[in-house]
Amino acid sequence: NNCWGIRTLSVFKGYLYAGTAEIPSVTVSLKTKGIFDRPPYEVKIFSSPAVGLQIWRFNSSDDQKWQCTVGGLIGWNRSANGFGNNNNIYAWTMKVFNDSLYVGTYNVKRDYVSFSLKDLIKYIMMNGNLVYLLGSDLVTKKSDGCQIWMTNDGTHWIQVVGNETSGPGNGFGDVNNNGIR
Repeated sequence: NNCWGIRTLSVFKGYLYAGTAEIPSVTVSLKTKGIFDRPPYEVKIFSSPAVGLQIWRFNSSDDQKWQCTVGGLIGWNRSANGFGNNNNIYAWTMKVFNDSLYVGTYNVKRDYVSFSLKDLIKYIMMNGNLVYLLGSDLVTKKSDGCQIWMTNDGTHWIQVVGNETSGPGNGFGDVNNNGIR
């Protein structure tokens, strides 16, 4: 599971809603120089899957179980995560307005990071944390643009920002607007 945890909570129509934050998707490789007259090549160190956000809800008067209303695992199918876009890696905010629940997303694309061994060692020695580099310095630089989703009942969601047919495009028309707080 790539879940960092819960990013936002909101109460709506008697339910407590929780929006997850997922780990940004990244592929990291190490570049090597030719050894013994062999050509240079890259070795993939790791690659994390693209897994979008999930929305869960809980009502203490019901069966005392959390219910996933956006995303979740059905076998290995995660296609519904992130409102169908796995680059929506977390629900950054939830607000109730005019008897509807709104969710603002944070959207980043998979990034491909390639280091020389010298650069990798230098970075770790200077900063001490490769995860910080991958989590904030490099991964958050590309985006499809944030989205806003709305529900009147907690289970059926409508995209209100990012729906090019009836409103502004992702990121309010600017893909560099990658999140809504």
